[in-house]
Amino acid sequence: MRRLYLTLPLALILCFMVSCQDKAAMAELEEMKSQSEDAVEQTKQEVEKVLRQNEVALLNSDMEWLENFLDDKYILTIPTGKRYTKSERIARLKSGELDYFDIKRTDTEIRISGDTAVVTGQVKVRIKSQGREMDLLPTRFTSVLIKRDGRWKNLARHASEIQQQQ
Repeated sequence: MRRLYLTLPLALILCFMVSCQDKAAMAELEEMKSQSEDAVEQTKQEVEKVLRQNEVALLNSDMEWLENFLDDKYILTIPTGKRYTKSERIARLKSGELDYFDIKRTDTEIRISGDTAVVTGQVKVRIKSQGREMDLLPTRFTSVLIKRDGRWKNLARHASEIQQQQ
C-alpha cells in the first residue's frame, strides 16, 4: 500500500509532464503547418505572376521570354488533338502563323507539390491565324509548370474545348 502512495504521485507527475510535452509538440506542429501554408500561398502567387507574364509575352510576341519560359521538353496539345513541341510552338509564333490579340483566363486553380505546379482553368483567346482573325471557343486547360534553376518553366499544356450547352 505504501508503494502505491509513492508510485501514484510519481505516475501523476509523469503524466502531467508528458501532457505538457504533447501540448508543446502540438503547438510546434501547428506553427510548422502555418509556415508551410504560407510558403504554398507564396508559391501560388509566384506561379500566378509567371502566368500573367506569359500572357503579356504572347500578346507582345516576346519570343525571348517565351523561349525561356517553355521547357525544352515542352509539349502542347490543342483541342483538335494536334501536339506541338517547344520549337514548333515558337516557330508558329515567330512566323506570324499565330498571333494573339486577347487572352482572358478565368477560374484558375493552382496546386503546388514541391517544385511542380499544376494549373487548371478556362481561357478565351482572340487570335490571327493564317491571315484570319478569330475568337476561339472557350477552352479548359491544364498546365504543368516545374521550377528549374530557380525559374518556373512550362513543361506541358493541354486544352479542351468547352462545349456550348444547348
